Amino acid sequence: MDYTILVSGICGLALLYFIYEVEWKRYRLDKLRDDLFVIRDDLFRAAANGDISFDSDAYKIIRTNLNGMIRFSHDLSFFRFMLVRGEVKKPAGRAIAGEYRSRIAGALEQLTPEQRALIVNVQKKVHDRVLVYLAFNSLLGCVCFGIVSVLALITFIVREGIKAIGWNSKDRLLGDISNIGGMKRRIEALDAEANNIGCLA
Repeated sequence: MDYTILVSGICGLALLYFIYEVEWKRYRLDKLRDDLFVIRDDLFRAAANGDISFDSDAYKIIRTNLNGMIRFSHDLSFFRFMLVRGEVKKPAGRAIAGEYRSRIAGALEQLTPEQRALIVNVQKKVHDRVLVYLAFNSLLGCVCFGIVSVLALITFIVREGIKAIGWNSKDRLLGDISNIGGMKRRIEALDAEANNIGCLA
């Protein structure tokens, strides 16, 4: 038996594993943190330009979220993200998520429409970066990302179809579709956890 081929194959697989598990994931983590730093800097500049007050509750909450995301991004994983929903169902998790939801909703109500749009846009950017990081940081994440992409396409098609026929129940249906797998609740729970960690930073 020629062990050279076997050893070469094992070494090749080990190298691929190292590249994926170490170098690729290290790059993805650095990229996520860089993106979050840029978003935080943009938010700071917006406040410095007077677009929103440094003292506003919404600014403080979102900045704290960003600090928390940056600090614990190395602990982010697709598996943990999927487990977040279960944590929210527990009394302690439900209380934390509910309290955070109330705080951010109250803070947004105090803003002008332009300021509210600014904060919502920052939130969306953060969520997009985190979800992309989770999706491409594991094989399971890639598979689930593909499934979610297909579901998103179906949602778009259904939405356009409902608009065309003017169905009265469209709001409820679209709400159910857009919250596939409790995604919104998971993101809210992730925000609450990041906010809690950011406060401790």
